Amino acid sequence: MTNELEQLKEIKSMMEKSSRFISLSGWSGVAAGTVALIGAALAYPYVDITEQETLRGIYRRQGYDQVTDYFFHPLSYIAMGTFLVAMISAFIFTYIKSQKQKINIWGKMSRKVAFHFLVPFVSGTLFIIYLIGNEDFIYIAPLSLIVYGISLFSVYKFTIHETLYLAMAEIALGLVNLLFSGYSFVFWTFGFGLCHIIYGVAMWYKYDRKVSS
Repeated sequence: MTNELEQLKEIKSMMEKSSRFISLSGWSGVAAGTVALIGAALAYPYVDITEQETLRGIYRRQGYDQVTDYFFHPLSYIAMGTFLVAMISAFIFTYIKSQKQKINIWGKMSRKVAFHFLVPFVSGTLFIIYLIGNEDFIYIAPLSLIVYGISLFSVYKFTIHETLYLAMAEIALGLVNLLFSGYSFVFWTFGFGLCHIIYGVAMWYKYDRKVSS
């Protein structure tokens, strides 16, 4: 009877691994959120949240008047750097977990996750770049949260269920940010920073402890 139960557990585990990408690490979420908070701290000197400024106001006030100048503003460098470091750190922790689980990090399921995530993410990013070029700054911050949330929503069925909660939180924050455009810095910090950390801690507590023990 014991052997049969062990076999059933093993079969269940194999089916779960084949139907979902379960190598996402809780530490990936914590790392991405921490990097976002560091990015927010670096960006803070350029942002006066008491004046409820949009990106247009910040750039113009600091002498960046041309469209081509916007991409060379320190905030643009901070945003791109934060994104790259967050992605790299998340990949590293996910890779470490996949090695412990003896799962191919670039298998069929991970490729499916990448495809379903990148289609809305790249499309939304290109649209945001278009808005920057047309100086429609008021929608950039909320759209970045919404696009990221939709991208997560597109893949949650292929990953752990908690990804759905993060996706809905990002979308909700983006929609509310539309009503309070002057507080985009606060929404960004909460959405990309604190929400990721909360998500990562929850993932670690529910899944990663078992792998580590």
